[in-house]
Amino acid sequence: MNTIFDAACWEVVWRYRGTFINGLLNTLMTAAAGLVLALLVGVVLGLFSTGESRVLRVLARVYVEFFQNTPVILQVCFLYYALAYSGVRVSVVVVGIISLGLYTGAYMA
Repeated sequence: MNTIFDAACWEVVWRYRGTFINGLLNTLMTAAAGLVLALLVGVVLGLFSTGESRVLRVLARVYVEFFQNTPVILQVCFLYYALAYSGVRVSVVVVGIISLGLYTGAYMA
């Protein structure tokens, strides 16, 4: 019986280690860039929320409510297809960074 500790079980993982490493690096890059974007969005919207302008406070509140109450997978799909139909050619990783940055920025605000 094969267990998780058998070398044969890990042979497939070792064979495709380049693919796994590439996926890990893409994930780390997406997370880091998305976090920077989220920090920028969060700080700007946080300043809008604490400002004296009613228009900016309402704008920040609408943004936060919209992004927090919409599933992130729906936002990713919408952004990907909206950009594709508008003729903007962007990679999937960039769409992920933008989507996750805007989504997480709403929680930071």
